[in-house]
Amino acid sequence: MPEKNIPNIFLHRLFSSQKNQIILIICSICFCYFHTFDVPFYYDDYLSILGNVAIQEFNLHNLWEQYSARFIGYITFALNYRVHGFNIFGYHLLNIAIHIANSILVFFICKLLLSTPLIAKNTPSNLKKWFPLFCALLFALHPLQIQAITYITQRLASLSAFFYLVSIYCFLKARSGNSNKIQLIFAICTISAFLLAFFTKQNALTAPLIWLIIDIVCFPQNINRHIGIFTFGIFSCVLAYICIPLISDQTLFQFIDQKTRETTLFSRKEYFLVQMHVILDYIIKFFAPYELTLNYEFDTPQSFLQLSTLSKTFIHFSLLSFGILFVRKLPLVSLGIFFYYASHLIESSVIPIRDFGFDHRTYLPNFGLCLATSWIMAKLLAIHPTRNLATAIIFLFTILAILTWQRNNTWRDPIAFFTSETKVLPDSFRAHCFLGQSYFESGRTSEALSTYEKAWQMRSNDVQRGNNTMQSCATNFASTLQQEGDLRRALTLINSLNLNDFTAENRSKIYNTLGNIYALRNSFSRAQEYYERGLELVPSSTEALSNLAKLKILTGELQTSLNLFQQLKEVDPDNEDARIGLEYLQNLLSNP
Repeated sequence: MPEKNIPNIFLHRLFSSQKNQIILIICSICFCYFHTFDVPFYYDDYLSILGNVAIQEFNLHNLWEQYSARFIGYITFALNYRVHGFNIFGYHLLNIAIHIANSILVFFICKLLLSTPLIAKNTPSNLKKWFPLFCALLFALHPLQIQAITYITQRLASLSAFFYLVSIYCFLKARSGNSNKIQLIFAICTISAFLLAFFTKQNALTAPLIWLIIDIVCFPQNINRHIGIFTFGIFSCVLAYICIPLISDQTLFQFIDQKTRETTLFSRKEYFLVQMHVILDYIIKFFAPYELTLNYEFDTPQSFLQLSTLSKTFIHFSLLSFGILFVRKLPLVSLGIFFYYASHLIESSVIPIRDFGFDHRTYLPNFGLCLATSWIMAKLLAIHPTRNLATAIIFLFTILAILTWQRNNTWRDPIAFFTSETKVLPDSFRAHCFLGQSYFESGRTSEALSTYEKAWQMRSNDVQRGNNTMQSCATNFASTLQQEGDLRRALTLINSLNLNDFTAENRSKIYNTLGNIYALRNSFSRAQEYYERGLELVPSSTEALSNLAKLKILTGELQTSLNLFQQLKEVDPDNEDARIGLEYLQNLLSNP
């Protein structure tokens, strides 16, 4: 269709050049994410960044020992800390930069796909012009991508996706290279990018399968060539396997199983059955991105024969069958379907993970849905280049940008964020726990208490995740009861807990709460005992150091109190309790 027949002149003239299209992609992302630089740390950020000594020391050996399977990602956290400490601006800046890079990679991968033999011969020029832009914008602006960008620790997902996409780009360049030298250079780059992706997050293990699928879908049928690509993929996996002894004495599959199996509460079969529901939920949220949540709540099916599980499995089978049947008529739609399911294989198949679902797991697979959807959109525009259709496409991207902006705005306020979680998931134990924690940290203890009471009644709903959330909830619930003056209930709650199952950090917090309770009851010796037990577990606990130092003032041990406040200042130079305590004691001791 001649370009002059396209009625939307503004769209055509302004955004038909590659340079302007890339500028549009970057500016769109900046609009959606410019206000996220003050989004606080959430969930895993506390363990992975705030409480991570290896990152703060920037000790590469310790990072390798502790996080070898995700070594590349944790190096970036260590670099962030080295440059600007815990200032969240820098962490968000890098996350957004990675997302921009990924979106631009999607753009150029689409261009390379359009140049492959089986795609190029049946693709009109108008479609070639808009398809890469549509795919990149859909990938860049979709609200389902937010978690891998705004949630700092989930940089692991977006960074792994970056190297994964680089490997696809390099594979396409190697496959289309017109000289052995170019093919060799890009083949080496393909393997290197794959290994970097693998040591950022292990879901990258599916990359060699994607290379083979691309070769089958986009290039002329050549069994010898396919065997060569398959061999190349096997070689890449073997190379990853060879690297495993450097970080573990296990086999590859034992290694992956250990790193991803976080619970024994359900079997591989049960996890797989749940994923039939989860993946369909991901797909629905891609096409109807409303009521997005951080948590996914699903009951565990017991059999394929349950109607809901059977129907969802049939839908997945139908989509894959469609991809196979129309692989020649709609090759990029088929490729998108295959990519989506293949890239979900590690996290959403038979390897049990404590949490059934998270949006950040869809970050890379969503490229497949973007590929299929954008091809259909571009095909429609090429066949029917009407103003109404062009306007509808612009409207779609505008709506996605607004939804992403709004969702990001909710992330800025933990109370608003978890309030929205509890509205969508009113029976979620985890959502209520973290809403209670947000109230507690903001000093709204009465609201925290009522929220923790609701959460505690729902605690049996969290069996799928083990006791990590339970520990955090119990610890904070007891502390809230103590601060609200209900010492009897706080003691009753603590006595009902099996502290041997608690992490050292949570036990330390419980002992600190017990110390506070006995201090309020004027039982100073018992209070001291619990503060000291907490410090034995976590010597850098600022709360325990501060409380024990204050207790020593009450018992008249001023020099010991002074030493404790000095120790607190060493741990946290900006601690207000340390500043006030040191000033008070220095004045008191200098003027006896």
